[in-house]
Amino acid sequence: MGRATRVLLAGVPGLGALALALLFVLRSAPAAVDAPAALPAPRVATPPVFHEAVDGQTYANADLGFRLRAPENWTLVLGARPRDGTPYEGLVVKMSPPAGNDGDALRPFVSVVKRSLPAGASDDPLDFLRRESADARRTLLSGPSIVVVSGRKAARVSFESGTLRAIQVVRVTPGGALIVTAAAPPSRFPALASTFEDILASLRFES
Repeated sequence: MGRATRVLLAGVPGLGALALALLFVLRSAPAAVDAPAALPAPRVATPPVFHEAVDGQTYANADLGFRLRAPENWTLVLGARPRDGTPYEGLVVKMSPPAGNDGDALRPFVSVVKRSLPAGASDDPLDFLRRESADARRTLLSGPSIVVVSGRKAARVSFESGTLRAIQVVRVTPGGALIVTAAAPPSRFPALASTFEDILASLRFES
């Protein structure tokens, strides 16, 4: 405040004190604070969509390009579906007959498993089965050999491993290997052989 102003205000009763008080308020007022920037909206992961359906006893999967039919009294159970955008790694579907007196421990089944292939792996299903058959716990009964399923190249093998006798049909694509396994305890396998063959005959690869 200049000298002339102070003199002028001094001539007006009470006005000088009021001006000084106003000046103090202005000087002591806090500086304007910018509003904080708005935080970006959290990203919500979009879960993968699975194009699969169970119609009666037929399971169809458009993502993996296959369908398979179970006998009338068999149950169908879907494998776990991960929510991290990497679907169908592991069990896709499992079909089983009614449990017998021995419970589920030795229950026959037909399963479809999806397995990713390591980088640079061959897409020949015979190579895949030869690698699997190198497992010392497997005793080969027949194959592996090339088969054609609905016009697509696949491979087939039968073996015993531990408490199971099994038939496997494998198709390999750039997306990985589809492994169809029909298995039962060796003592029960002969009685189920024709049922297993009927199920495998219903298998259709559509891509």
